[in-house]
Formats: sequence, C-alpha cells, structure tokens
Amino acid sequence: ASVGLELSPRALRQFGAGMGYGAGLVLVTALLSVAVGALHFEIAPQVSTADIVNTGLFMFGAVLFEETLFRGYAFQRAVEGIGRRWALAVFAVIFLLAHPMDESMPPELMTIASANLLLAAVLLGQCMLRSGGLALPIGLHLGWNWMLQTLGFSISGKLAFDSIWHPVFNTSDQWLTGGPYGLEASALSLPVLLAAVAWSAQQWHHDRDQSAGEMVGHRGRRVEAENARPGRRDSGRLGQAYFLHQCRRERRAAADRRQHRGQRTMAAQNR
Repeated sequence: ASVGLELSPRALRQFGAGMGYGAGLVLVTALLSVAVGALHFEIAPQVSTADIVNTGLFMFGAVLFEETLFRGYAFQRAVEGIGRRWALAVFAVIFLLAHPMDESMPPELMTIASANLLLAAVLLGQCMLRSGGLALPIGLHLGWNWMLQTLGFSISGKLAFDSIWHPVFNTSDQWLTGGPYGLEASALSLPVLLAAVAWSAQQWHHDRDQSAGEMVGHRGRRVEAENARPGRRDSGRLGQAYFLHQCRRERRAAADRRQHRGQRTMAAQNR
C-alpha cells in the first residue's frame, strides 16, 4: 500500500474504469484514422480466446511493473519534494527514455512518437494523483495496450500477435498511420491525448476545490457541535465567529482561483 497498490472494491472499480478509459482512447484514435481514410480493418486469421487472455495476462505483468516503477514510491516522493508539475514532467521524460526507438525511424515519426509518449506519461501520472493509488493508471495502461493488440497495431514498435483485427494502411504517410511503430506514432493520437490530459487537469482542480469545500463543511459542523455542549455556548461564540471568518476567506480564495484560471484561458484563446 506504500506505493499505491491495494486490493479493495474501490481499487477494482478504478481498475475497470481505467481499462475502459484506455481502450476508449485507442478506439477514438483508430476511428479517426478510418474517418480520414488512412487505414481500414480486416478480420485477422482466427485466434483462440485462450491466446487473447494469455496475452492480456502477460501485458498485465508488464504494465504492473512499469506503473509501480514510474508512478509508485519514487514518483510520489518526488511530488512531495518538487511539486506536482515538476514530478509529472521529470517522470514523463524518464518514461520516454525507457521506451527507446529504432534509429532507422524517420525524424518526424520519432518526434510524434516522443510527444505521444510524454503525453501518455503525464496522463498516467494525473490518474495516480487524482485517484491516490495505482489501480486507475494500471487499468488505463493495460486497456490502451490491450486494445492496440486487439486491433493489430504494434505497441511501441513491437509487432502485435493474437489480434482479432488487422489494420491495412491506405496511405504511405507514416506520420498519419504510425507506420511500423504503431498508433502511438500517429499524429492523430496527439489531439486525443492532449484532450485527455486537459480534461484530467480540469477534473483535478475541480476535485481539489470540492474537497476543500467538504473539509470546510465538516469543520463547521464540528464547531457547531462543540459549541452546543453545556457550558460552552458563551465561550464558543468568539471561536465560532473566527471560524466563520476563516470559512469566508477560504471560499473567496477558491473563487479567486477559479476566476484566475478563467482569465488565463480567455487570454490564451485571444492570442
């Protein structure tokens, strides 16, 4: 549990949600590729269900190792030491370096793949920070890889086996299809991952403000209960007034943060 691993109903729900999330991101990217005419799918030669399950179990072991390594104890201590943003950036670079690419890859393909890997690492780190455990990022990582495998795409340059579908490229533009590296080197993955990272960041801020509001409400109820005790009504008035003043300050601060984020967003859109 010190690295964020636990077996509980909550963790299982997060794992399942992560798998659906990761698989959904791949499906959206694949559908975009079909929509722009970059590729189409054909049914692959018959594969047994046992082969697909065995492949998934092997992937689970690899994903569990990677997430424990990149989003586990070291990442969590880095968040405490250098802050959330720096920790996400540093471990995203480490994650990229841990996925070397073939030197024969075209420069533009290598650039797109690197950007996608960095975004994926940031998204996985955000999932860990939002959920407070590794179940969600493990599920997302596994869902992403397993769906790539199911659709017949290479996974970080490693050829897919035991797939249900087989992608047939309609164009020689590898920057659009990802070429032999897989969908992770496709330019169509960039907007999908960017949208996922932006949405996750927005949800993190929303969850933080909501948690702050719930904490204020809990403290208010505790003070009221304390002041309702016999003999504490008069002496508690001053403490209650001070507490209400602090509540108002915290709420104004939260409102100012939301307003500041809105102003930054509008300024960025007007550039």
